[in-house]
Amino acid sequence: MNDARFDEISKIFAQYLERKSPPLHFRGNPPIEQREAMLLLQVLLKWAPASNPAPFVRAVLKRIEARNRTRIWPSVGDLEGTCSEISKSMRTTTGRSLYEPNREEILVRRLEGRDAIGEDELYSHRMAGLVASGRLSPELLEGPRKRAHDQRVKLYGAERAERQRLAMLSRYEDALAQHLRDLGVPQSELCEVSG
Repeated sequence: MNDARFDEISKIFAQYLERKSPPLHFRGNPPIEQREAMLLLQVLLKWAPASNPAPFVRAVLKRIEARNRTRIWPSVGDLEGTCSEISKSMRTTTGRSLYEPNREEILVRRLEGRDAIGEDELYSHRMAGLVASGRLSPELLEGPRKRAHDQRVKLYGAERAERQRLAMLSRYEDALAQHLRDLGVPQSELCEVSG
């Protein structure tokens, strides 16, 4: 988890909760109050965008505050529903929420953090686009691809695993070449970049 993102959302939410009272049946029981606050925070962490989450979190809390006539914490269900509404209301003309995490950004961060990624994704058209655009270094793919291939060897044996790897690599290289052509890379440089 991104500590800066967590800290930013936590701070905004803590300031909000300071102005509110826990539900009556939680009052006077700090462990239960803390657990409920963490459940609410988890909802915000789940829905908030990966980068610049503050505007989203503030919009959600502002809408909750406008709806509620009391000074009591929202329920998990109310917070989930409001997060969903805010996310839908902030859709762009392309249909993508302004606050939906960018799948490509997530993939790059996961690779940089050495998180597991499915083998099909490691050879995907999307991954080829990230490499072609320079947003991802091809070297970052080497380790995860080797680990995935080693797992495939254990499951299917060396010969079958290698055939599958070569088929995926061929599709990846075709996609990479197409992305590079789309970006205007001269034909003479395509072999150098993809090889």
